[in-house]
Amino acid sequence: MKAIPNSYIIKMKMKKYLFFATVTLILAGCSNIEPEPPRKEGSMNKEYKLPDPTPLTADQREEYNNRNAEYRNNVNE
Repeated sequence: MKAIPNSYIIKMKMKKYLFFATVTLILAGCSNIEPEPPRKEGSMNKEYKLPDPTPLTADQREEYNNRNAEYRNNVNE
C-alpha cells in the first residue's frame, strides 16, 4: 500500500477550507438586498449656483498661455 504524500493532504485541506469560506461569504453577502438605496430627506433639494465667469485680462491670458506651453513642452518630451 502506497503512502499519500503529505503535500497532497495539505492541498486538499486548503481546497476544502477555501470552498467552505467562499460559500459562506456568498451566502452571507446575499442575505438582505434592498432594491433601492436609503433616502435622506432634505439633502437633495438644495441648489447651488456657480459664480458667473469673468473674461481674462491680457496679462492673465498671457500667463495662462505661458504655463500651458511650459506644461505641454514638459509632458510631450
